[in-house]
Amino acid sequence: MANNYEFTPEDLKEIETIKAKFPEVMP
Repeated sequence: MANNYEFTPEDLKEIETIKAKFPEVMP
């Protein structure tokens, strides 16, 4: 696991998936 807060392309895709499933949790 990385010790920084940089997002990998895989992380970004996961985030987009979560946002698509749970739009209400995003600002």
